[in-house]
Amino acid sequence: MQANASAGEAGDGLGVYRRGDAVIIRKGGRLPPFCIKCGEPEWGSPVQRSLYISAMPNWFGALALLLIPLGLIPIIVIFAIWRAAREEAQLSIPLCAKHRDIYQMERVVGWTWSLGGPLVLIVLIALRDPPGLILAALALICLGNSLLQIRLVRAVAIEPGFTAVKGAGGSFLARLPEEV
Repeated sequence: MQANASAGEAGDGLGVYRRGDAVIIRKGGRLPPFCIKCGEPEWGSPVQRSLYISAMPNWFGALALLLIPLGLIPIIVIFAIWRAAREEAQLSIPLCAKHRDIYQMERVVGWTWSLGGPLVLIVLIALRDPPGLILAALALICLGNSLLQIRLVRAVAIEPGFTAVKGAGGSFLARLPEEV
């Protein structure tokens, strides 16, 4: 696989510019072919990610877990409200080989712990192991889920004409033209 890099200002004609430490991507715009974390040339195709902004507080989704004893209907209602109250944008995020490897490893570990943790928990409960081990298995599940929530960038605004994200590295930002 080869790096995809071009010379010149990264934001020219791409519908992308910077506003302080935020990257603004106009509708139909695309990020330049440089790693969003370090500014090195992009390696391979960009990572496709969905970015969300919710009007609901972060703990709102966890409320559904507390409603498990009440059945499936309250959980469905909570998640329907949560989904309706959020904005979504699709973004193609360029990464260099180093940051792509880090991102993929975090995803693999996150999925392994998230899927393996419940199996460990079931086995520990079946074996009637001490509560400390069961709590450790629950912690493993939570850690795995938190690794899956690691974001390359985070959306700070999603509007009909543009998406604004933060989390880009200084070298990447330096390549973008300042907002006029």
